[in-house]
Amino acid sequence: MKKIFATFALIAVSHLAWSATVMPELKKANTDICLRMGASARGAPKAPEKMPVFCGCVSDAYWSSVPQGEYDALIHTGKSPLLEANMDKRLEIAKAACLKKAG
Repeated sequence: MKKIFATFALIAVSHLAWSATVMPELKKANTDICLRMGASARGAPKAPEKMPVFCGCVSDAYWSSVPQGEYDALIHTGKSPLLEANMDKRLEIAKAACLKKAG
């Protein structure tokens, strides 16, 4: 499950200057996985009509919290120990922020 979230690694708080420039395909894949998980995903809205906004927001917010170096390590080596170590915290922050936006 952690590997799915590492790829899904959706989300964070703000667009910081040091945030990673992420392939749009990766963000889309993360959003698609979130949509497939639906309301069963921990921290997701229960109303299905809110999921598209929530999932897109989480992906954007998560990747905005990832420093470029962590993203580059993931892309170049297939893993990023720092990204994995911080993933759960970043994901929870992103979900909380996006749950408010989704209403």
